[in-house]
Amino acid sequence: MHGDHSCCADQTASQTLHLLLALQEANLAVAVVREQQRTDALFAAALEADRNAKLSIFATRPAIYSPLWNFYSEASGTVFLLLTSLLIELSVSARRLANSCDLICHWLLG
Repeated sequence: MHGDHSCCADQTASQTLHLLLALQEANLAVAVVREQQRTDALFAAALEADRNAKLSIFATRPAIYSPLWNFYSEASGTVFLLLTSLLIELSVSARRLANSCDLICHWLLG
């Protein structure tokens, strides 16, 4: 009878060992799946970042999407460029006019 108990204990230990191995394999499988999901998410994020970097280089779009502020900054930049170019042209024209007046006055007064 003592031998039967030892046999049953060995079977129970063997079954327990198999269950522990199965649980360990299941945990390992879950860990592998989670790591694969994490890797896939990182890869997708890297692809999106690469797409955004390419788009921001070859096309113009604001880095921060705020339509009213984006419109204001574009409009104020355009006004500044136009006024600067007009002031430069006015300055050049004024110098030309002054030189012309000097030439005319010098010619008339002789």
